[in-house]
Amino acid sequence: MDNGNIPYHTALQMQETIRKTMENAFIKSGQEVDAAMTTNIRETLPWADYGEAFRKLEEQSRAEGKAEGIAEIVRNMMARDMAISDIADVTGLPQAEIEKYCDSQP
Repeated sequence: MDNGNIPYHTALQMQETIRKTMENAFIKSGQEVDAAMTTNIRETLPWADYGEAFRKLEEQSRAEGKAEGIAEIVRNMMARDMAISDIADVTGLPQAEIEKYCDSQP
């Protein structure tokens, strides 16, 4: 070993150790991937209440749709030169909010 060479039997042992280490790493990473693919998301995130989240999202979407519909109705009524008080009676909106639509009309 004077010239820096590793004896043949030591090199074989090192090679076998490296091979086993790599093999174990691949097996472990494969097991981790398998576990991740089969894990139920509810087990991973047990604190998340998906039903409640979907209900809130649905409520928000309905409210936005309703507001857009009312805005379109207000614009149509304003295009027909209806009085703001009449628009307020039909839509249930306060006159101040309807006046905002008047200000934003081109």
